[in-house]
Amino acid sequence: MAKNNFIIEEKGNVLFLILIAVVLFAALSYAVTTSTRSSGSGIDKEKIQLETSNLIQMLTNMKVARDRLILVRGYDQVRFNMADATDAGRVYTGSNFTSGKAAALFNNEEGGLNPTKIPKSWLHDSYKNYADVVHYVNTQIQTPAGQIGTVLPDEMIVVKYLTKDMCASFNENLNGSPEITDQIFIGNSYGFSDQHYNNSTLVANNLATSSGGGVILPYAPPVCAHDTSVPNGHTVYFPLKIK
Repeated sequence: MAKNNFIIEEKGNVLFLILIAVVLFAALSYAVTTSTRSSGSGIDKEKIQLETSNLIQMLTNMKVARDRLILVRGYDQVRFNMADATDAGRVYTGSNFTSGKAAALFNNEEGGLNPTKIPKSWLHDSYKNYADVVHYVNTQIQTPAGQIGTVLPDEMIVVKYLTKDMCASFNENLNGSPEITDQIFIGNSYGFSDQHYNNSTLVANNLATSSGGGVILPYAPPVCAHDTSVPNGHTVYFPLKIK
């Protein structure tokens, strides 16, 4: 009888241990799943942060090269193309232009930068093969508080069609908040566009004078805003010169 009791007790212990093992396995599976999900989110966030840093670096390199050509080399106008430098180039002053020294940002002898195509990973799915994603523009910038600088159009680099995550990350990095609000166009949206991409080819347009175009941004640039004119579109405005 004692032997039978021992067998029953032993079987009970085995069942109890199996039950404990099942519970532990379930807990471990949940922990691994949760950890994997958290790691995945962390990896995604780190990737967006890295790509945002690359975007900011690209824009900063353009501004530094432009400022060097004007402040150190003495050029009056920097063009976002690959043309040779000239002493008789167009220098834009708001809605008019004069003649002066002009250099190109992507000319090896002057600006020395290589034009970089915007990575598709930065762009919303609807616009990964879209043509015009980088612009050098002359447009009047305002905020809800009013005019920034004078009534003259401001020089900007504009990067269009970014993902919402990239836009929020850009704002958080440069403005301390990931908040995204709408931009509002005033009159003609852009004054001039001198450099953009068209099917992976760098296109250098002639500058056109500003004709009263402008945009109201949530706050002074650099900033990324929601472009209400295109679904799921987000646009970065990076200042070159506030006039």
